[in-house]
Amino acid sequence: ETLDTTELAVDWIIGANLNWRTNIYRTKFSNQIAYSAANANLSANIYTLTTQGLETELLFGYAGWRGFVNYSYAKRVDEEILDSFIAASPDKLTWDPSSRFKFGVIYTAGPVVSALTGYYQSSTNRRSTDVGLQPIPLMAGATLDVDAYRARSLDAWFTLDAKVTWNFTSDSSVAAYATNLLDTDKNKLIKTQAFPFDYQGEGRKYGLVVRTRF
Repeated sequence: ETLDTTELAVDWIIGANLNWRTNIYRTKFSNQIAYSAANANLSANIYTLTTQGLETELLFGYAGWRGFVNYSYAKRVDEEILDSFIAASPDKLTWDPSSRFKFGVIYTAGPVVSALTGYYQSSTNRRSTDVGLQPIPLMAGATLDVDAYRARSLDAWFTLDAKVTWNFTSDSSVAAYATNLLDTDKNKLIKTQAFPFDYQGEGRKYGLVVRTRF
């Protein structure tokens, strides 16, 4: 497998506390290697994909505040399929969200540091060989209706994480944190091809961390 990419990047330092970075790209991933249902689940070259898009990020800081906001967009523009168990989708991005957005902010007030991070991804499309009645690999003549186990596409989702740290001495701190603060259950990652599941992210979780150095 080989990867060829062309990128144009701009880094604009607007001021001492503000920096804006952007790049556009076109990438061709040739003969990507993965487990192949058409090849007895052994590694094989499964496809060649051409994708283009952009990534942009704003970095800022002022007084006790520091943070970032970034966004990425990807579009499938061509592909060549080498595996008979994978349907072509030459002009529609599949198996990955086309848009991602993330932000993070940190505020420092003396010994207390507070942080908040948010992540969003758009809906994720499947290929036609991932939905409906599909043959089961390595089981001749057997089929499975995968729609009975998972949706035909993954919904967009957003998660929020937070953390507050108190550095009560130079060598000791205590921190309280929460991940998936909104307790979304849509935070799934896609399982490619015709399998009856996706990867479910964690629900809301709280924690307390005490650190000390002797």
